[in-house]
Amino acid sequence: MHTRGVIALLALLVTLAVPPAGAQACGPGPTALVLSGGGAKGLAHIGVLLSLDSLGIRPDLIVGTSMGAIIGAMYASGMSARQIDSTTRALPLTGLFESTRPRAPVAWGGRLPVALWAQGDRGFALQAPAVDEAQANAILNAAMLRGNLLARGNFDSLPIPFRAVATDLQAWRPQVLGEGDLAQAVRASIALPIVFSPERVAGRVLVDGGLTANVPMEVARGFGVARVIVVDVTERRGEADSLPGEAPLQVVDRLFGVLFEQSLAELGPDDLLIRPLVQGYRNLDFTPARVAELVALGREAAEAALAGFSCRPLPGPRPAFPLPRRLSGLHSARVEETPLLQRLLGLSVAQELDEPALARTILGLRHSDLYRSIWLHPEGNRDSVQLVPVVRRLPRRTAGIGFAYDNDLGGQVWLGATERRGRGGDIEWSGVLSLARFEQEFELGARLFTGLTRYALTPAATLRVSNRVIRKFEVPGVEDTRDEVAEARLFVGLERPFFNSWLVRAGAEPVAWREPGAAGRTALGGRLVVLRRREPEARRVFADLEWNTAWWRSEAEVAVRMSDRRLVVEPRLRAAWGRDLPVHRTFVFGGDDGFPGLNRHELRGDREVLASLQSSYHLDGPVSVRLLLAGGRTARGGPLIADDGWLAGVRAGLGVDSPLGPIHFEYGWGSGRRRAAWVRIGRWF
Repeated sequence: MHTRGVIALLALLVTLAVPPAGAQACGPGPTALVLSGGGAKGLAHIGVLLSLDSLGIRPDLIVGTSMGAIIGAMYASGMSARQIDSTTRALPLTGLFESTRPRAPVAWGGRLPVALWAQGDRGFALQAPAVDEAQANAILNAAMLRGNLLARGNFDSLPIPFRAVATDLQAWRPQVLGEGDLAQAVRASIALPIVFSPERVAGRVLVDGGLTANVPMEVARGFGVARVIVVDVTERRGEADSLPGEAPLQVVDRLFGVLFEQSLAELGPDDLLIRPLVQGYRNLDFTPARVAELVALGREAAEAALAGFSCRPLPGPRPAFPLPRRLSGLHSARVEETPLLQRLLGLSVAQELDEPALARTILGLRHSDLYRSIWLHPEGNRDSVQLVPVVRRLPRRTAGIGFAYDNDLGGQVWLGATERRGRGGDIEWSGVLSLARFEQEFELGARLFTGLTRYALTPAATLRVSNRVIRKFEVPGVEDTRDEVAEARLFVGLERPFFNSWLVRAGAEPVAWREPGAAGRTALGGRLVVLRRREPEARRVFADLEWNTAWWRSEAEVAVRMSDRRLVVEPRLRAAWGRDLPVHRTFVFGGDDGFPGLNRHELRGDREVLASLQSSYHLDGPVSVRLLLAGGRTARGGPLIADDGWLAGVRAGLGVDSPLGPIHFEYGWGSGRRRAAWVRIGRWF
C-alpha cells in the first residue's frame, strides 16, 4: 500500500474513533440521573427528559424522590419522555394531590360529612380533609403497571435500574427502595405526612422521601456511580408566593416545603446540575396550562445546561424489553381474598395479559367500596408473571355527621354509620338518620359484595321510612297550608358499576304511604337508577325511572362543571315527567336550591323542564362572586313543552368556602316581579 494511502486510512480510523464535537463519549463508570421532589413543579422533569432523549443521553441508574420518583419510575420502565408527557396529561394526575373531604361510603347517598370517624388499628379516629387515598393509589397502580410487570419485584430488572427514596419514620433517615411492588414504592416516596397516611413496606413505616433526601444525590453516589445529572426543582425560601387564601392542603404543602429545603451536596467535576426556573409556580397547580409551562421550563433549563456537558454518549437504539405475556397465577396473602380479586381484576390463570385493559381496570379501583389499596407485587421470570396482591381494606366501621341551614327551609342534620362484616368485610350494613324542618327520614341498608363478574353485581336492599311536610302556596309567595305524608319503601335489587365512574341500580320497590284524610295505600313496582358516583358535590348526573301499580315518574339531570382557575361555570339541564303522582312524589320546581325569586318548594308539578347556568368568580381567599341564570316551567298535566307557564330568573351574591361547607348569601329576582333572599350554610341533602 502506498504511504499516502496508509496515512489516509489512519486518518479515517482516528476520525471514526473520536466522537464529533459536542458528542464526547463518557469516561469510565456509570451515570446516575437524580430527580428531586417538588409537587407539580416536578413536571419540569419531563422537559429535562425530552432534552435527554433528543441528545441520546441514557443514564445507567435513576434515583427519584416524591414527584421525581413518579417521573423517574415511568422513565426507568422504558417509556420515552413524550410517552410520559402524554400519560401524565391523560391520567387524572390531579387526583394524586387533590384535597377532598373524607371519603364517605356510597351507601350514604352522596352526602358529604362535616366530620367523619373511621375505625383503624387503634380504635376510631377523626378523618381530616386530605387526598382520596383510594383514588391516588389506583392512579399510581395504573401509571406504574408497565414497570411493575417488567421488574417483577426487582427494580434492577427495569430497562434502567431504579431506586425510590422514602423516609423511615421511626429511624428518621432515607429509605432506599429497590425491590417489591413498584407502585407501592413510589406511593411511599410521596407519602407527605398529614396529607397521606404512611405506607408500610417490609415492616417499615415510610413517609415522603423529601423530608430527609429531597435531592437524593448522596443516595445515587452510594451505588458507585462516576457522575450524576441532578434535576432540582426544590422551592427555596422566598420563592413561594404568599400563604393567605390558599386551601388547607396547599398550606400544608408550603409548610413542608421549608422542611424539604436541604443543602445541596457538593458537585464533582463531571457532575451536572439542572435547575428549571419554576419560582412562583404552586406545588399543587396541575392545570393543563401550568403543566405545559413547567415541561417547557424543564426542557429550556436542560438544553442550556447540557450545552457544556462533557458526557455525551452517541445516540443509539433504545433496547426492547417485552412485557410478560402470560399470567401464571394470582394468589393473595389472604386465601379468602383470592377469588374476589381474580374477578375484580378480570384475570384468570394462563390467560394472555392485556396491559391497557388491566390498566383501565386498575384505574377503576379508585371507586372501590372495599379497598383502599391493592398492590399487585408481580413475580416470575421469562414471559410469565404471577401476582401476589397485598390489599388494604377500607375501614371496617365509619360514622359521620353533617348539617346545613337554609333561611327558608330551616336547619337540618344527618347522622350516618356503616359496618362491614363477613370474613373479608363483604357484607355492608348502613344506617342514616336525617332530621329537618320539613322532612324526617330513617334509612337502613345492606349490600353484599359478591364479585360475581369483572364488574361485580352487588345485591342491595334499602328500607326508607319518612315523614314529609308538604308546603302549599295557593297565593304566590304566601304559604297557606301544610300536608303531612308518611311513607315507607323497600328496595331490593342489584347494583353494577360501568365505565369506572357510573353506577346502575335496578330492582323491585314496593311502597306504602298515608296522606291526610285518606286511608293508607300500597303499590308494587320497580325502580331503575343511573348515576355518576362520588361527585365532589351532590349527584350532578343521574336518571331515575320509577313505576308501580299506582303511578310512574321519571327524571334526568345533567350538569357539567368547567373551570379556568378563578372562573367556574356550570350549565345544568333537568327534565322530569310523571303521571298520577301523589302530592309527596310531585317534582319540586328547581329542587332544594329553588328558583330565583321564589320560595323554596313553592311550585310543584308532575312535569318539569329547567335550564340554568351557575357561574362563580374567585376573588381572594375563600370568597367568590356568584351569578345564577335560570329558566323553565312546571305544570300538572299536559305536555312537557308548551307555550305557557315559562318562568325566568336571576340570582346573585357571594359565596364563601368554609370548614362547614359552602356559605351563600344571594338575592334573586324572578318572573312576576318576585324577589327572595337565599342564604345557605353547608351542603344541602
